Amino acid sequence: MAGRPIKQGIDCFPLDVGFFTDVKIRKIAKACGPNATSVIISLLCNIYRKQGYYILWDDDLPFFIADEVGVSEGCVREVIIKALQVGFFDVEKHSAYGILTSAGIQRRFFEIIKRRTNIEIKSEYLINVCNNSINVCNNSINVCNNSIFAYKNPTTAKEEKTKKESAKEKNKKEENNTTPTTACAYACEEASEASPLPTYEKFLASSLRSQAWLETLAMNYHMDVPRLKDLLHDFLTDNICRGFDDKGKTLRDFKSHFNNWLLVRLRVEKEQHEKQSDNGNRQGNGAAATFEQRRDEAADLVARILARNNTQAVR
Repeated sequence: MAGRPIKQGIDCFPLDVGFFTDVKIRKIAKACGPNATSVIISLLCNIYRKQGYYILWDDDLPFFIADEVGVSEGCVREVIIKALQVGFFDVEKHSAYGILTSAGIQRRFFEIIKRRTNIEIKSEYLINVCNNSINVCNNSINVCNNSIFAYKNPTTAKEEKTKKESAKEKNKKEENNTTPTTACAYACEEASEASPLPTYEKFLASSLRSQAWLETLAMNYHMDVPRLKDLLHDFLTDNICRGFDDKGKTLRDFKSHFNNWLLVRLRVEKEQHEKQSDNGNRQGNGAAATFEQRRDEAADLVARILARNNTQAVR
């Protein structure tokens, strides 16, 4: 018989009485309209209800939020982008993993579930793992990617002990006696170490999936997203042609490198456009001068012919 599914999210969460007067919320509402606060609250509800401390921003999320609140998907995207810009959601975690989260969201979630024993946490999604008063070391959290139990309730550990062989029992006791400090140090090492992807090709694929990053960048550089995607492909091709070594690079390095490359590319395109415009103006001026010269020559020729005819008529 299958066991009961492990509950990951929570049923309710605290909402600060100063929520609507918070400067970040006021900036979002001013930029995106009165429906922005409803979108934000809907996002928070989905975060706490599902994973508890983050939500993945995929193509379906704007639709679900828009359907709940009764606004357009474009409105939802606009609110999320603005929320990232003002720091309501963590920009670094979004850029690296395409998720929406914040230190406050994680702090409240871990405070609520501190008595649970079977919550799975992805350490790379955590913000300031060892600096938070409520963190991976103070809770019954299983860091799923590393199979590390940061803390285990001693009472629960005793109940789990069985009459197994002495060697297995000893190993289990050593595992249960893992100190929070050691686990925290290891979890911090795993969370802080940016696992670099092997090549820039995978960075490109990850960047193309990050819709918020693409829309923000396109808005900053005053271009549409398809044009930005084409430039990303050009950037990768240019690095391959130059034999760029991407070993040890992270996704953040890739995006920073692309921003620098894009600035140079746009400046070169602007200079070429201005040069072509100057050449066109010179050619236009030359053509106008040639036309006026030919017109004057034609007028002189007509005048000479008329003068000659008048002379012959007098004779």
